Parts: sequence; structure tokens; C-alpha cells
Amino acid sequence: NQKKLLKLIKNIANTKKETDKFVACGTQQSNQWIKREVYTYTNDSCFYHQEMTHIKTIIKVVKYIETTNHKTGEITNTISTQYLIANFKESSQFFLLSF
Repeated sequence: NQKKLLKLIKNIANTKKETDKFVACGTQQSNQWIKREVYTYTNDSCFYHQEMTHIKTIIKVVKYIETTNHKTGEITNTISTQYLIANFKESSQFFLLSF
């Protein structure tokens, strides 16, 4: 059931226009530079999934990580995406600060 829910959430995030977007300034953490983008989908973008009417916001977090190997100087870039749901509506910046 959760795989089906995740598939529906990804479909909304990939096909609908976000309601709100927030791009955080990058931060340095040890040998990593990290930047996050948060997108929220509400109102018409949300959905009714097996009687779950309480889902009010879909949250998509894209995390960019640039890692520098201090010994070799090699730089590695990775991108990860998380999907979350909330039973209330709030701004993308609010959800970013919640992580």
C-alpha cells in the first residue's frame, strides 16, 4: 500500500505545478556542501487515496551534495529526493526548517 501511495505522490510531483518552492542557501558541513530545494503541492494537486482525505500537502525535498576528498581533491556530486506528506498546509520554507 505504501508503494502505491509513493507512486501517486511522485506522479503528482512530476506532473503538477508546485504550489510553493523554497531554495535554501548552501551550507558547508565538514567536507560537504549541501543545498536543498523544497516544493509543496496542495489544493488541486493533492489527492484522495483510499479514504485518506487528511493529506493536505505533498512535500518534495531535493538535496544536492558536493563532497570533496581533501586528500585527492576529487569532487563527487550526488542528488537525492525525498517525498513526504502532511495533514496541514504550510509554506515550503516552513517544511525546510522542520528537517
